[in-house]
Amino acid sequence: MKISCIIPAYGRDISVLEETLKSLFSLGEEFFSNCIEVWVIDQNWPSLALEKLNLFESMEYRKVCGRCESGTGQASRKANSLVLYHVTGIAPSTTIAKNWAITRAQGDLLLFCDDDVSLRPGAIKAHLQWQAASAGGKKMGMLGGREIIFPVDYGRGPLKNGIAKIMGFGKKHVGTVSERSFFLCDFDQDLEGIVPVDTIRGCNASLRKAIWSEVGGFDEAFQRTALREESDLALRIKRAGYQNYYCGSAVAIHRRQVGGCNNLVRSYNTLLSKFECELLFQSKHFGDKSAFYFFLRMLPLTLESLLFSWGFSFVLLMQFTLKFLSIKNANINK
Repeated sequence: MKISCIIPAYGRDISVLEETLKSLFSLGEEFFSNCIEVWVIDQNWPSLALEKLNLFESMEYRKVCGRCESGTGQASRKANSLVLYHVTGIAPSTTIAKNWAITRAQGDLLLFCDDDVSLRPGAIKAHLQWQAASAGGKKMGMLGGREIIFPVDYGRGPLKNGIAKIMGFGKKHVGTVSERSFFLCDFDQDLEGIVPVDTIRGCNASLRKAIWSEVGGFDEAFQRTALREESDLALRIKRAGYQNYYCGSAVAIHRRQVGGCNNLVRSYNTLLSKFECELLFQSKHFGDKSAFYFFLRMLPLTLESLLFSWGFSFVLLMQFTLKFLSIKNANINK
């Protein structure tokens, strides 16, 4: 089983992506004997000058124009050589970027990494080990690894943690999406083996390309922040008859650098995008649920935005709750 590594990059300094690539290459044989290609989908303008990095002595480096597709050169590829494809010219959209690269990827196992993630030794081995186990009878879908957030104070605040505990009745959940659409997730758990989950963290995940094709890939309607795009894919995979899992031994340090979808974390546009994506997710997967549950699920995001003095967040909350209600009523009347 050979790996195609998929890394969308947007809005970060080149040093951040350089550290991510170095973390992969530093894995040595674990990486180079299992990975046949790395796709860096560079959605920055101007594009990052990756060719100036002193990283590619042991592999082929190819710059690819995403609009005209020049530079892929699959026919001239050297046997058993690792190729890093630096894709430019694609408009900022993580779902479009990943679908574009996966369509052209040659590996049968897709490994997803964020551009500010550092994989730890043993992570790739764990993804391969458990994905290969699916050939023994497990209908494995997505396999998500452990996410250790650094700095530690970047993650969810006490408000979100408190609400999650209330909705989960104090239980320790890994990647649960409840029947009423609430997310009860903690992806930093040192667990043995693999644990069944509903959703995973997309910054450290693997999936067989055949399953990606079967369910239709990432939904490109998730735009800008693309919040819930990996959960949408995970639930569609589960609906297709597969089981998603969490693997505590596939560890990644998520450095959570400035940029990416958090580039405008305190802006109106980012808050609006998060509401739009949440509405899309809720309508697709929980369109039959009460609008009250959508209201409750959006309440932590609304209260959190108030900490940044975004008083209009309650206006958005009511606006999008009414939108969900109208979508639900329209579906009922069909």
